[in-house]
Amino acid sequence: MYTIAIRPVMAAGLLDIDVGMALWTIIVFALLLIVLSRFAWKPILSGLEERERRIRESLQRADQLLVEARRLQAENERRRHQIELEAQKIIQEAREAAERVRAEILERARQEARALVDRAREEIERDKQRALGELRAEAAELAVLIAEKILRTQLDAHRHRELIETVLAELQTS
Repeated sequence: MYTIAIRPVMAAGLLDIDVGMALWTIIVFALLLIVLSRFAWKPILSGLEERERRIRESLQRADQLLVEARRLQAENERRRHQIELEAQKIIQEAREAAERVRAEILERARQEARALVDRAREEIERDKQRALGELRAEAAELAVLIAEKILRTQLDAHRHRELIETVLAELQTS
């Protein structure tokens, strides 16, 4: 059996040093440092280094992505400007084409009006020659018929011109 010896406790001062306790404290601290350096600090340091490496790579990737984003933004801006120029060119071409169509329509209308007038004149001339060949009694009646045809032809040409102007107005609004 074991017996426990009780030593009288002496009043120790705050500044008294126990050499045995100090030696064991240093030995335990040294062993703790060795164990921690082998099993804790190396993994912690390698984990921190790995984290630092990943952060560095992430920053480099972010920089690359930023450069790429700026390049894409510049490319998009260039394309947008190019598309705007093409749109303006298409609009200008459309205006020119509309002006050509308008001029062609006006020219055709003028030609048709001239043709109508020419046909009317030819018709009048034929009627005139026929009227001269007929009796003077029918001359008054023929004159009335000729005047009626002249008025109808002018009204048809007027209606035709109104139709052309309406079409041109619709083209300009669209």
